[in-house]
Amino acid sequence: MQQLMTWVNSILNARGNEEQGTSAVEYAILIILIAALVVTAGSTLGNAVSNAISTMATKIVFP
Repeated sequence: MQQLMTWVNSILNARGNEEQGTSAVEYAILIILIAALVVTAGSTLGNAVSNAISTMATKIVFP
């Protein structure tokens, strides 16, 4: 996450005029939203997989 923030800051600092700065801010917001979506999806998928494995483990009958 630190690398992402460093990259976003470098983009924001590299822009010269106000219009390009606005574009950089828009890209930064999009990147942050996409990162949040990926984290949320990963967490949800991880929980689903964990629950499925737990369910299978409880149904295993040892002789």
